[in-house]
Amino acid sequence: MSTEKQTCLVIGAGPRGTVLARALSGHPDVSLVGVLEPSPVAAAAFRTEFPQVPVHTDAAEALRTMTADFAVVATPPQRHARDAVAVLDHGLAVLVECPMVESREQAEAVAEAATRSGRPAAMAESFCYLPAVQSMKRLIDVMELGSEAAPPLVLGGEGHYLEMDTGLVPGGWRDDYAMARYITHGLGPLLYATGQRARRVIALDPLGRVSRAQGALMPSALVETDRGAVFFTANSGLTPRPLTRWTIVADEWSVESDPQGTWEGPLRVFDRAGSEQAQGGWRSEPVDPAAVYDDLWGMGFEPERLMLRRFARELAHGTPDIGLELSLNISLAGVAAERSGRGRGIPVDIDPVVSAVGP
Repeated sequence: MSTEKQTCLVIGAGPRGTVLARALSGHPDVSLVGVLEPSPVAAAAFRTEFPQVPVHTDAAEALRTMTADFAVVATPPQRHARDAVAVLDHGLAVLVECPMVESREQAEAVAEAATRSGRPAAMAESFCYLPAVQSMKRLIDVMELGSEAAPPLVLGGEGHYLEMDTGLVPGGWRDDYAMARYITHGLGPLLYATGQRARRVIALDPLGRVSRAQGALMPSALVETDRGAVFFTANSGLTPRPLTRWTIVADEWSVESDPQGTWEGPLRVFDRAGSEQAQGGWRSEPVDPAAVYDDLWGMGFEPERLMLRRFARELAHGTPDIGLELSLNISLAGVAAERSGRGRGIPVDIDPVVSAVGP
């Protein structure tokens, strides 16, 4: 990869856009060259924290005049697809916050825009870059490479994203957003770590529980993959602190993140083939955030920083970690879950939108 920094434009100066701006501050691979925010209130708040970053209020003017390698869309979900298409049509690569799209039509529009522009597009699913998920992916890759046969049969898994329900301002987009679409943080890392794709939503509890702070419905769903595994993903807004936990079960092994829900806790691994005992055995596998993030460790906002690094390397013709196909697949699983709930739990198939789109 070239030692020259990639340049980035952030679209949206709300809470998530501000987090991304912090992650870009001092980033060794990517520099923030501007922010687009049409709201005068949000723009003023952003300028207070980042007085050195140019803030634009007109989208067309910003995209026309700004020189950047890529943009990150951090606007409310209802705008994600529209903003992604606008960015791609202006010749910029794009990372889009979760969920990437809200409908099949939007998915096709984003895929078509990526094809027209020839620029990379992916979802900014930073939970795939947590140290536990990165460690699980590396471990699964080793298990797969250890066999000359087909990839191991993954039977299923669970992804619990238990969302903190304090400190959120009432009246935000979450208060009236269909949260069944927002299962990406539970499902995305499962698909990413196993290399699978969502095929259909086979069950959904659309009610789940109601977040006290957000007033939003936090659903749970069963999602079947293209290899026949079934992933259970759940969101909850009634926890005193944010917890994130994933479990992946195969025919010969199982791996789960820290049951306490921490992001840096050790993995718990069951490996029948690698054990001296006939019935197999459990072991603890350490998670080393410093090794995961390398020179990014200790800077703060490491998942976002690593996500931005990986996308910058994709632009420099490296191997992408999360491409357009997987990104749209994760988002459409959430769309299908919402439709399944409205259809009294009738399974909804998730047809592929693209087989591959590259630069």
